[in-house]
Amino acid sequence: MIRASAPSEICNALRAFRLLDLDTIKSEGPHGLPAWLGLKDFQIYEPVTQDTFTLSVAGTDSILEPWAWDCNRIAVACFESISTSSAIPLLPKSQAWYLIKVYYSAFYGANSIMRILGNTCRHFDAAHTASVYEIANLYGQDRGVVSIHDGYYECDFDALGRELKCRRVNAIGGDSHRAFWTVFCRQLDEIVAKMLTRPIAQAYVQEVAQKLSELCSNLRYGGNVGGSWLSAIRNQVNYRIDNRLWFPYSDFVSYLGQLRSRESKWLQDPLTIDLACHGPKDFSRFVNTCLFIVALCRALVIDLWQDCHPPSKSFLTRGPVQLLQRARHPLA
Repeated sequence: MIRASAPSEICNALRAFRLLDLDTIKSEGPHGLPAWLGLKDFQIYEPVTQDTFTLSVAGTDSILEPWAWDCNRIAVACFESISTSSAIPLLPKSQAWYLIKVYYSAFYGANSIMRILGNTCRHFDAAHTASVYEIANLYGQDRGVVSIHDGYYECDFDALGRELKCRRVNAIGGDSHRAFWTVFCRQLDEIVAKMLTRPIAQAYVQEVAQKLSELCSNLRYGGNVGGSWLSAIRNQVNYRIDNRLWFPYSDFVSYLGQLRSRESKWLQDPLTIDLACHGPKDFSRFVNTCLFIVALCRALVIDLWQDCHPPSKSFLTRGPVQLLQRARHPLA
């Protein structure tokens, strides 16, 4: 049964930054943004460079539908990952894969949050950027540029101006995760600054701004100035095989076991999740930060779904909302 609820104050505060008209989309496109580039359903009125281009569209639906496709897929990945992170009965001390799954849930959740707020990071291969270059050449906007590089791009869609601005991001060593978190942190910084520079910031808006600032502080914890601390911890567990976390474990794992009592927090209002009081306990900070991101993703998805009239017609109904219902997670 579909149930509606009052939106969290964090949704109220972020609604002004949501991608315009995304709540009106009732059907997702057959493919995501990279495939949409291959359709060449855009115009180019500004010179391109090897690493940047700006695309104009005649109507927003043509790009919002593939944008919705991306939103659906990444939100589903977020909720399915967190929903399947339960403990293994035969290995009750096993925590490593829990931490890895919680990280990926947060990574997918943060990607979904960005898309809802009008920004995305996507890899464009040579065929995708060749399509852009072909249209740039048609409009005389290549200006001596012989090709546009493939790679990892940050894209921002301005629905009012009907422009998609894309800039290639420097993914050092092919580390797209680190590049993504840098873009995500910068987007949050900009949102917080805009919240606090409005003529009158209501008390709940200040609370949300504070919470998002705490999130950014955690993402930059331990000297990770770009915001990739979660990725650094994931690497420690997943690739460096921290021997405290894998069999035969250590007494350290008993502390980690306490963190499992928090795993349902992603179903709560994100503002109730503590991001500040962790001291030197890195994995406590890690888990709460990941759960906050997933909770924020869930809150924004449900808020966007409820703003479609009727919600049952929203593109989200056949994706993340259906998954939440099937997994018997509340939509309130």
